[in-house]
Amino acid sequence: YLPAFQDGVVTGAATCVMCSYNAETYGSGVYGNGSEAQSGAIPSCANKGLLNDLIRDTWGFDGYVTSDCGAVSDVMNTHAYTNTSADTVNAVMQAGMDTDCGSFMDQGLMSYLLKAGTITQELADSALSRLFKVQFRLGFFDPPNSVPYGLIDESAVNTEAHQALAKEAADQSMVLLKNVNASLPLNADRSLKVAMIGRNANASENMQGNYYGDAPFLVTPLEGVSRYAGSVVYSDGSDVDHAVALAATADVTVLVVGLTSEAVSPSDEAEGKDRTSLILPYDQDTLIGAVANVSRQTSLVIMSGGPVDVTQWRDSDKVQSIMWC
Repeated sequence: YLPAFQDGVVTGAATCVMCSYNAETYGSGVYGNGSEAQSGAIPSCANKGLLNDLIRDTWGFDGYVTSDCGAVSDVMNTHAYTNTSADTVNAVMQAGMDTDCGSFMDQGLMSYLLKAGTITQELADSALSRLFKVQFRLGFFDPPNSVPYGLIDESAVNTEAHQALAKEAADQSMVLLKNVNASLPLNADRSLKVAMIGRNANASENMQGNYYGDAPFLVTPLEGVSRYAGSVVYSDGSDVDHAVALAATADVTVLVVGLTSEAVSPSDEAEGKDRTSLILPYDQDTLIGAVANVSRQTSLVIMSGGPVDVTQWRDSDKVQSIMWC
């Protein structure tokens, strides 16, 4: 995983790095290796070998390190790398972490540790200096009218230029996994009858994914195709027989399947929710097989954040194209 971070720091001149919830066997900590239960792994936010020796001393990182929210607490309460709050704060700050995205290192604890001499003023000053240095660069302490970003108002939101950029990003993010006989792109033919089928065929909020901002408008796959095709029929796939009947009458069937994000409930994948299988949930493969068996042309669209296994459809002559979006 290191090359991407190295590029971000060395080439991209990143000014902030976040240490994560996990622990690594690479690096070093101020209290040595992690527990035997952790195979000696050191929590990321207490890993001096990563946060100080590697990114600062070797890569030349000139910025501050923040924890992921709650990751400092994890050093003690999840990884059992430390036994006390004082040792936990000392471990992460000595490692090179500068600010806590969370409540562990709150004002009460930090004031107590500084007064007690458990955390030195020099250590606190080093962390604050790195943090303030970036804030000064960003103009946090300058008059708002002298900071370019401070002059941006709502008129800069949802402009035509931003919409075009968003569309370009979406276009480039789509991955064509299979395209037999150039079955895609579909022709914008007003005589074309398309069957839009699947749990994500009319998805809206789900397209926003995880950690999303509310889009000013959303166009579902069903709405998008309906603007170009002559006739469009739709089924969410919950009734397989109905979906099959619709597909049998269409020139092209577009199956939009996949996963749900934390933008909708229930979600298949989200922060703090790990999947245990790569198989499409809710028996979507059965739907795909039944529909593809009667379709004249089948395009399979996978809407998901994480990977799913579509090997059987890659190898099936019943599915002419697969796109991941």
